[in-house]
Amino acid sequence: MGFTWRDFTSCMDDLSLSRSANGVYVKSRPSKRAERKALYSISPTDSSGDISQENDKQPIHDIVLYMNVPATANPEKTFEMMVNDATQLQAWLEAKMVDHKGRTMSSKTLAAIGDQVAGISRAMAQDGLKPGSPLTNKLF
Repeated sequence: MGFTWRDFTSCMDDLSLSRSANGVYVKSRPSKRAERKALYSISPTDSSGDISQENDKQPIHDIVLYMNVPATANPEKTFEMMVNDATQLQAWLEAKMVDHKGRTMSSKTLAAIGDQVAGISRAMAQDGLKPGSPLTNKLF
């Protein structure tokens, strides 16, 4: 069971994610400088949980999505974008969205995670740190 590389990379193209040198796919936005600013990442993994590489002969077992809240400007909006993309992947690949223990993630669970993201963002602001700012990126 799993996903083919062909199907996975087609989805990554459709979602406008680019592949980094280490095999992780990154959703990014242009920044004021010439580089792109990562919003969140998607890692294809094999059955042992290691990042799959495109030349691996085995199918992709899981797809892991993650974001670095302190380093992401507007983390609440980015989380929403990440969930929307995960929902698209779920539909396209005929998959299910689960947590690290294999439990299906409901809209209630996703909303609770979104609340946690917002709470981290608020706590940072109270401490004078703006998520995604140059200072915050140096600290985190």
